[in-house]
Amino acid sequence: MEKLDVSNEVDTEASLAIPILTAYLAAHPDLKAIGTQHGNITANLMKVLEAAGKKSGDVITGGIDLSPATIEGIQKGYISASFDQVLYLQGYFPVLQIWLTKNYLIPGLHINTGVGTVTPQNINEIAPLIEKGIR
Repeated sequence: MEKLDVSNEVDTEASLAIPILTAYLAAHPDLKAIGTQHGNITANLMKVLEAAGKKSGDVITGGIDLSPATIEGIQKGYISASFDQVLYLQGYFPVLQIWLTKNYLIPGLHINTGVGTVTPQNINEIAPLIEKGIR
């Protein structure tokens, strides 16, 4: 397994990953999977695969976050899976923590909001929740 680091330039402007990953795919035609821990690069995976002449499902891809482009990539089958950070809970629990501290002097809690996995099989159920700001 080979790891490509995200440069400062790509970190600033993730669309720069498109020609980099497209060139990598051309140089490695037997590549079976791409995984990223960068939400903006995840959002560009469909464009990468299209630019490389790949069809939906040719390369297994996965990443993080659920931008509109990532949701579209999942719906069209270009992105195999993406983790979401259950943002509603990340906003809800701090407010609850403030209330608990003020009313009951309960000190700061360390709460793992979990990680949701979104795939082509469940995107149609989860997309409306994303649009409502729940997921």
